[in-house]
Amino acid sequence: MQGLAVMGTFFVLDFDGEAAAITDGSRELDQLTDVSVDLLINPLGAAMATGTVGGRSASLRTTHSAKGVQGVILGFTLKAAVRQDDQVPQGENYVTTTNLTGSAGKASTDLDGTFTLGSEYLFKYGAVSGVTNGAPVKVLVVPNNSFNSTSAVTLDGQFGTSRISIVADVPTGADGSVSGRVGSKPFDLRIKTLAAPGKARLTGRYSGPADLLALIAGTVAYFTG
Repeated sequence: MQGLAVMGTFFVLDFDGEAAAITDGSRELDQLTDVSVDLLINPLGAAMATGTVGGRSASLRTTHSAKGVQGVILGFTLKAAVRQDDQVPQGENYVTTTNLTGSAGKASTDLDGTFTLGSEYLFKYGAVSGVTNGAPVKVLVVPNNSFNSTSAVTLDGQFGTSRISIVADVPTGADGSVSGRVGSKPFDLRIKTLAAPGKARLTGRYSGPADLLALIAGTVAYFTG
């Protein structure tokens, strides 16, 4: 389910300011280095997340149209379309396949995900493959039994130019965490549920691509709601 949320829900991170490094869309996109994250997650609001990243105003929003999803990330025009075949019976399991295609500036993304649920609809394993910004994506997603939760997974593999190893525990309606490494740099984000129904706060330090941070925040919003 967690991998499905990453692939099937597309979010745009719109910074009111500059990233640590920005090149044109034909090369590597913005990389954030040890930035502070403080986002209020509100899946039912007009903006699904508002707050600051690196001390600068940031927000998450979805824009739906007949052609898919579009928006802006650090000045780059971003467009995406998602196709999904959800929970198709396969023996005793259920399989969801998802394809996401899009672009950020001149850089294109084409990702395919396959996620398998058991007969009790618990996540068993998944894989995401494809290309982002001209570099390969190959990520395995498996359950993580280190938590007292059925909502914890480990994501390990290659996301564009970065090797990633991420542990995510994102239970519905409860506190959680997303931490790991992107390349050689660690990050640690915490999820604190609030009294208001469906709302939570995502805080901590992050290093890595801004679009990966957007997908993490989007996944948190997906399960919070």
